[in-house]
Amino acid sequence: MLHRLSTALLLSSLLVAPACGGDDDGGGGGGATDASVADSAPRPDSAPLIDAEPPPDGMPVALGCEDEPLPDTAADPVTVSGTVLTIDGLDQVPVQGATVTALQVSDDSVIVSDTTGADGAFALEAATGGAPIDAYLTATGNGYQDTRLYPPFPVTSNLGGIPVPLLTEDTLALLYVISGNVQRDPELGTVLLIVTDCDLNPVAGATVASTPEAGAVVYGGDNGLPDANANATGAQGIVFLLNVPVAEGLVVQGEVNGQPLRAHAVATEANEVTATSLAPHAANL
Repeated sequence: MLHRLSTALLLSSLLVAPACGGDDDGGGGGGATDASVADSAPRPDSAPLIDAEPPPDGMPVALGCEDEPLPDTAADPVTVSGTVLTIDGLDQVPVQGATVTALQVSDDSVIVSDTTGADGAFALEAATGGAPIDAYLTATGNGYQDTRLYPPFPVTSNLGGIPVPLLTEDTLALLYVISGNVQRDPELGTVLLIVTDCDLNPVAGATVASTPEAGAVVYGGDNGLPDANANATGAQGIVFLLNVPVAEGLVVQGEVNGQPLRAHAVATEANEVTATSLAPHAANL
């Protein structure tokens, strides 16, 4: 599950390269992301989802894990590691001197922090006491927009190879342009999101909404690039929530084939990027 999230996050950060005439889609390392937001929230009736077209033929969606419970135990300690990356021209490059921090969702208190070296690598070790960690990652660096990273479930084991994107102001502005020439409001936030199924595959044909509502919901096409004419996710399962209100508990939710995905809350900040994913439930953690 978390592997798909981290891969998609890097892909999302690389979308500006194809838009400038580079390769078709971005790359992405494996692994999963750090401590996570665990709270599941019901889908608010006030935020109906957009009617979705069915997934393309030949792309089955595995949703049988919907009713499986989340794990209630965890390894102690857990280690979370990865690389902070940005875009330079058409290339992804590591960010030296970036600060990566794990924080508790409940009170934003710092769990552990690390600073990246020349290779952009970071490693965070946290005691769990045998219980899942409910937390999120932040990445900051001079000249970059801050990134918040919220997996949809608690972390229960070691996670590695996480690619964490840091975008410049120009890169973020370009993402809005290629999303249908949406005018970015610097007083609002941006959410990058991927939808996956129980088998960790990106889900086509899913619809996504948030409460409070985003100014624009733009779905990625089959190549992952924003498609202003799409009304559901493409083969990459990627969604861009643009001009999102600042909120401590913005709820992201979705559905596919009439079946709801697991809603959860993230925090959004002005002029920041928040990244997360939607999935049926906690299978394959």
